[in-house]
Order: sequence, then structure tokens, then C-alpha cells
Amino acid sequence: VGCGWGGLSAMASELPFVKTVLGIDIGEDIIGAAQNRYTDSKAKFVYIDAKHIQEKFDVIAMMGSTDYILPTEFYSLLDHLLSITNKEIIIQNSLRKIPFSEYLQLKEAKEVRRYDVGFVQPIQTVLLQLQDKYKFKFEINKAGEDSVIPKIFLGN
Repeated sequence: VGCGWGGLSAMASELPFVKTVLGIDIGEDIIGAAQNRYTDSKAKFVYIDAKHIQEKFDVIAMMGSTDYILPTEFYSLLDHLLSITNKEIIIQNSLRKIPFSEYLQLKEAKEVRRYDVGFVQPIQTVLLQLQDKYKFKFEINKAGEDSVIPKIFLGN
């Protein structure tokens, strides 16, 4: 979700145990660039909003795209992604210089300017709200200096 120019999708499609990869983004030009850049890849790149995807996936990855999702849409998007995931969702979210301990306490998104404007999403709060509905486990780990990687594990 939010595949950008397609690098991660193309790399994932080359793994021997991966059958199919669908890279999606709401940037039409960016999807066009991914399609042109990875013509030999098994990955398929589609211009579509993730809220309109209905097929099921074993794994969904969101690498950096959460920074650009409006806080008013984040809960419903994550709710939808949980409904179409069989096994796992992996999210990479920038901390945008917010300390990890403060991040874990966020109750609402925080808009932070770096070289651009983006949001630090309250992923832990949202996951706790959705946990009863989908019966999943999750963990949130710090990654590098300025990122976290929440992993959501569903029962299938």
C-alpha cells in the first residue's frame, strides 16, 4: 500500500516463496513510473485507493505511506486492510523525531514538518481499538533512529 516507484514490490516478487505481488498507490504518475521501471518484474502495479481493494492478501506492507494518510482516514483504512489480510500487516512509520516512548502514548495523529509535512499516526491506539473486532496480536518495535515497525499477526 503506497508502493511508490515500486522497488520493494519488485524485490518482494523475486523471493522464491512469493506467488504474486500487487503494488498500489494513489499517485497515477508514480504507478506509471513503477510500471515502466519494472517491466520484467512479476509485480503488478495498479493505480487505486487501498479502500477499494476487495481481494484477500497473505501479507500487506505499508512502508512510509502512513505519513501521508490523513488522520481522519487512517482508522477506516487500517480497518479495511485488516478485513482483507489473511496473515500479517507490516507498517513502517516515521517517528519524525518524536521519542519512541512518547510515540507509544500517542492518542491522536501528530502533524510534523521535516523536509515535508506528514503525520505520525497513533498506530498503537488504533490497533487496540480494532483488536477485539479482528482478534489479532501485534508488536511495535523501533527501527533505526527515526522509524517504528508495527507488525500485526492475524490467526490464519
